[in-house]
Amino acid sequence: MKTLCKNGHPYDPVNTGYNSQGYYFCIQCKRKHAREYANRKYANDDLFREAVKESSNLRMKQQTKELRKLANEAYGGKCCCCGESTPEFLHLDHVADDGAEHRRELSNSKGGSIHTLRWARNNNWPDRLQLLCHNCGMAKAFYGACPHNRKSIRGSRTNVEIDGVERTTVLQAMRKCSECGKRKDLTPHGTCFKCHIATVNVNARIEARK
Repeated sequence: MKTLCKNGHPYDPVNTGYNSQGYYFCIQCKRKHAREYANRKYANDDLFREAVKESSNLRMKQQTKELRKLANEAYGGKCCCCGESTPEFLHLDHVADDGAEHRRELSNSKGGSIHTLRWARNNNWPDRLQLLCHNCGMAKAFYGACPHNRKSIRGSRTNVEIDGVERTTVLQAMRKCSECGKRKDLTPHGTCFKCHIATVNVNARIEARK
């Protein structure tokens, strides 16, 4: 028995295989030839290419289904906003609304939720994510908050600091800010906190210069 194959790989117990006739072969070389053959067949055989795609899609769907089941169990099995517990209605949501950036970091703009699910599993289901139903998740994405939470927001008062002075303002329902155009909790002036504070500060400086 030779000690090395023609490509220089050792015939050791880990890298040596035997066929049905008892002939030995290099496992690394066999795997390389199998990959090259599959790549040539994938490039030239339409039926083989479609079969590979179908098999890959089925495997991906099964993995996603299993990961979603684990995620539902890890995050309590119900929507943290409304309490919906039907698994088909639930999904993982980024608490800080940074899901798009996070997915780009994980998958380099390729793939979908399975990358987030794998990341969550590998990081022991971190608090960066939460479980929401699709209704609550879509409301949060479009309006900045779910209507289930908006009742406690509308008409409430909050304190903001403007030029070192703490002032009280009233929160209104989720609407589009007249300055930045984003849907947020608005002040009575029709602007979000950030734009309102910026405007007040500018006006205060203008008054100080007079």
